[in-house]
Amino acid sequence: MHKRLVLALVMVVVLVGGLIAACAAPAPAPAPAPAPAPAPVPAQPPPPAPSAGFAGVTWIFDQFQFPGNTWSDIFDPGAPFAVMLERRTGGKIKLNHIPFLHPSTEQMWAVAGGTADISNAGTAYVSGDVPLWSIGALPFFAADGPTWQKGIEAGDPILKESAAEKNLYLLAHADHTPQYIWSKVPLRTIEDFQGVKFRTSSLTQVLTVEALGGTAVSTGKENQWVVLERGTVDAVITTPVSGWVAGYGESIPYISIWPLASIFQDWLVVNMDKWNALPDDLKLAVDGVGKDTQLINRWATDAQTILALKMLETASTEVIHPSEAELEKARQATSGVAQEWMDISGPQAQNLYDTMLAAMER
Repeated sequence: MHKRLVLALVMVVVLVGGLIAACAAPAPAPAPAPAPAPAPVPAQPPPPAPSAGFAGVTWIFDQFQFPGNTWSDIFDPGAPFAVMLERRTGGKIKLNHIPFLHPSTEQMWAVAGGTADISNAGTAYVSGDVPLWSIGALPFFAADGPTWQKGIEAGDPILKESAAEKNLYLLAHADHTPQYIWSKVPLRTIEDFQGVKFRTSSLTQVLTVEALGGTAVSTGKENQWVVLERGTVDAVITTPVSGWVAGYGESIPYISIWPLASIFQDWLVVNMDKWNALPDDLKLAVDGVGKDTQLINRWATDAQTILALKMLETASTEVIHPSEAELEKARQATSGVAQEWMDISGPQAQNLYDTMLAAMER
């Protein structure tokens, strides 16, 4: 009996053990052999550039041209802008240069209207129509060219939007350093401005001169030399370079270093319809040319201004440097010009002014 019981227990244990073994997880299968590496995919050629099917275009360039003006010289045939434009677009965009196809006061609107395709036009000459664009002429706004560059880079989106409203694509900015005063009468103090007749080149400069007690008229570039030499006006606000090239260093007795018009602005603009017709890759290339042209002008302007002021030391023109006390009086006298400009320029002006000022103060 005892042996039967033991045998039964052994059989139960074996049976249960077998059941447990049967229910246990199966042993893992051996790892499969690695799959063979896929055959390499042949390299595909890059997709054709968007401009691949673009036949190319020749833009009519209504060029503002004045010898010795960096923003003029840089756009001459064979000069940096034309060379960079043709090379970087693979010859797809070329220029037909026609200097002063329209007067300087009409070049901006000629491009907007499509009678020209591109121009290095001056914003000052149309500031009576769009006062916003003459912000650079505000008195004591930008201390120098590099400071101005900080401001204009920050303000560029606002100005681009404003230009687009006039059917213009704003490709690049230029500046011609602070404007000084060439005159037939000495201007040593702000009292000397009383009753003096000025030729200016923007609405903002007109406001500044009037705040100092003078009278002013804004005209295009072409006749500014004649009106001073003939005595139609007593003074002209322009750069040292422009005055020197015009021969003022020998014919006009005074140049006064009053920084009443911070920067003379020029733009490089393209008709918006012509711009929109370009493939995206060409737009990118042309934008790069515009940025580099702006930098080249910045460097050249600084060099030319230093040279012109040095040359004046050997000329018969007397260089007048107002005292700090007189400059402070001028700041106070013209302190309301910025607000007057904003009131005339419309709702974008305050934002543009604040944006640029904040960037220049950083």
